[in-house]
Order: sequence, then structure tokens, then C-alpha cells
Amino acid sequence: MPQVLRRDSAGEEDAAAREEPQRHVSRLGAVDVDKDLEGVQGARVAVFSELRHLGRMTEELDTQLEQNRTQLERSRTERVEFQREISTLAAQDEAGASRRNELEELVSALGQRCTERENELAAARIALREAREQLAALEREAVDCSLKRERARTLIEELERSFAEKFLADFNAIARDLDDALSGRDVALDEARLLELRARAEKIGEVNLAAESEVKELEERSGVLTTERADLQAAVNDLTHTIQKLNREARKRFAETFEGAAKNFEELFPKLLRGGKGRLELTAADDVLDAGVNILVQPAGKKVKEIGLLSGGEKALSAMALIFSLFLLNPSPFCVMDEVDAPLDEFSLAAFTGLVGELKQSSQFIIITHNQRTMQSADHIHGVTMDRPGISRIISLKIPQAA
Repeated sequence: MPQVLRRDSAGEEDAAAREEPQRHVSRLGAVDVDKDLEGVQGARVAVFSELRHLGRMTEELDTQLEQNRTQLERSRTERVEFQREISTLAAQDEAGASRRNELEELVSALGQRCTERENELAAARIALREAREQLAALEREAVDCSLKRERARTLIEELERSFAEKFLADFNAIARDLDDALSGRDVALDEARLLELRARAEKIGEVNLAAESEVKELEERSGVLTTERADLQAAVNDLTHTIQKLNREARKRFAETFEGAAKNFEELFPKLLRGGKGRLELTAADDVLDAGVNILVQPAGKKVKEIGLLSGGEKALSAMALIFSLFLLNPSPFCVMDEVDAPLDEFSLAAFTGLVGELKQSSQFIIITHNQRTMQSADHIHGVTMDRPGISRIISLKIPQAA
């Protein structure tokens, strides 16, 4: 519409320019008509040139105005999206702070429990060491007593043999005779028997008077050792019972852990190797604690009989599936991985980053990598660069803010 108005104005100016020469002709006459017409035509050409220039400027301004309106609408849309994203990030930040507080409380509780268990374990180790030292001491004493008993028995046998050689009589028979004689309590017979015994004692000669005290001492020592042996046997029984209890608990926990790991491995392996199958099984053994673990994997389209038939990426993914299956049994707040994605191709890398994206809701993963695809899936990036030789600089980037 502005262009039409300008053309109408130009037409009026053109008509005025046409009438101007006629007025000059009427005033000046035929001699000055040609000169005035040339001036009018030059003015007319200048006017038309100005009109075309103004028309182009008007079109350019209309185009610029339309572009500015489109840019304004786009800016408004982006502003709404940015505000929505800021609200989402604020909610995520609040949830992350709450989760961090929960994890800190859990870590504190676990640390206290670990300290208590370590103290109990240290006390148990001290008690076991003391029991072993006591057992070793008692074993040495038992050996010494056994040697003394053998020496005493040998000495008694030697005395009985010497008695038999000197007196040509059996010491046990004489002892029985003495008992029978004393039981009668007849004075006359006792006197006669005493004289007979004195005579025999004179014939016997000198004897070891300390033998009886030595025998009593050995008998007392034997009684003490018997008591200590009973106490030691009770301690051994208690330790055996404790070991059996620990073995039962270890078998139970191993079975539970293996069952959970096998279940997690069977679920995670198809996520890392699409279409593949994997499972864990125990080798045959009398005791489950002595059994080994076989890792059976079958990628899609392959029949694997040995691990050498797997590619580097398949081996890496199988190892990741095993590690994550054990990690999920008792997830820790942090998990550090050092270039585990190096042997993976693009397809395997997508499966790996997808699984990490699922697990990062409960644990924080710190991955050392040079792979661009892995970096794109991260929430934070920390890099080290060297602007000048010998001077390193750390660069940190938060992906949601950078986006």
C-alpha cells in the first residue's frame, strides 16, 4: 500500500512537471521551450530514480520486519523452553541433594558397622592367637609330662627288675603279702613279720626313698594335665563349632550371592549384547566353597566353545556384564572405570552407555575415556589439557548447562 501511494505522488509530480514547460512556453515563448523541456525531463528522470530507490528500500524494510517478527516468535518459544528446562534442572538438583544426604547417612552407618566388625574381628584374632599360644604351651607341657612319665615308668621297671635280681622275689607279690599281713592286726604275727621284713630290708640294701614322692608329684602333675587337656579339648570343640557355623554362614551367603549374580548376569548380558545369552554355573564339588564358577556366553549368531572365539568387544562386554551383576548386589555410591570402552564399536558402545544411563540413578559413575560417544552421554566432563609445555590445566563442563 505505501508503494501505490508513492507512485500516485510521483504521477502528480510528473503531471506538474508536464504543466511546468507549458507555463514556461506561454511566458517565454518558443525560443526557451526546448531548454525548459530538457530540464523538466532531467528532473523527471531523477524523480523516477528516487521512486525506484524508495520502493526497493520499502521492500527491504518489509522483509526485515517479517524476519524480525519470525525471530521474535522463535525467541519467545526458546525462552519458554529454557524456563521449563530450568525448572526441571532445579527439581533434579533438589532430588540429587536429598539423595546425597541419604547416601551420606548410609555411608556413615556402614562405616560405623564396618568399624564395629573390624573391632570384633581384631578381638577374635587376638583371642585365637592367645588360644593358639596356650595350646602350643599345653602341648609342650604334655610332651614334657609324657617324657617324665616314660622316664618314671622306665625307672619303676628298672627298680622292679633290680629288686627281682637282688632278692629273687617279685615286688608285687611281696607288696600283696604286706597288705595281707597288715590286715590281720595280730601283734605277735606283726612283730614276727616286722622282723622278717627288717631282715629282708637289710638284704635289699639301700632304696630310693624319694621314689614315692616323685610318683605322687607325677600323679598330681598328671591330674593337672588331664584337667588342662579337658579344658583345651572344650576350647577345641568350641572353635570347631564356631568354624562349622562360619562355614555354614559362608555357604549360605555364597549361595545367595551367586544366585543374585547369576540372575543379574542373565538379565544384563542381553542388554549389552543384543540377542545374546549368558549364564553362570558352579562346577561340581563336594563343598560349595571349593566349587569354581563357569561363565557361559553365546552372542547372537555364534556358537562359542572357548573364550578365544570371542572378539575383543565381546570379551569386554562379557566382563562388564559380570562386573555389573556383582555391582548390583551391593551398589556403592561411586564406580570408577578406566577406558573400559576402548575395544567397543559404535553398536556396542550404545549398549554400554545405555546401561550406564540406567544404573546412574543409584550410583555415580566416573569413566576415564577418550571416546567421543561416551563423553556425549556424560553429565559432567573434566579434562586435562596442556596449553604450554609442562603446565597442565583442568577443564570442567556441565553438559545440561552447555546445551
